[in-house]
Amino acid sequence: MGYSKGLPVPIKVVVIDGKPVEVETARAYRAMRDAAASAGARLVVVSGFRTMAEQEYLYQCYKTGDCNSGNLAAKPGHSNHQSGRALDLNARDPAVGPWLRAYAGEFKFKNTVVGEPWHWEYRQ
Repeated sequence: MGYSKGLPVPIKVVVIDGKPVEVETARAYRAMRDAAASAGARLVVVSGFRTMAEQEYLYQCYKTGDCNSGNLAAKPGHSNHQSGRALDLNARDPAVGPWLRAYAGEFKFKNTVVGEPWHWEYRQ
């Protein structure tokens, strides 16, 4: 079960790079990953779909700063990772970040969180 704007939504998830990713997002990501590889940039999914339990944990970490380096996390039910459309990618790789900024839009991915160059969302 995924979540969008606090409401449960059924989604289908597949595994890409060892991470769960919503099926349509996965199709678009595969095409983007293949194009990046042809240009010498190796994209990797670092984080994909999150369950409610995972988002609750990360949100608690954010609130307390006691885990996960206190990284920013959306309220459970409201994270775009829970919709299956958000991916954290290895954008800090010197070949990957510039490639994403130049070409991800062609695959309907957009960097949507200021200050998080690794957070990319698929926009159908």
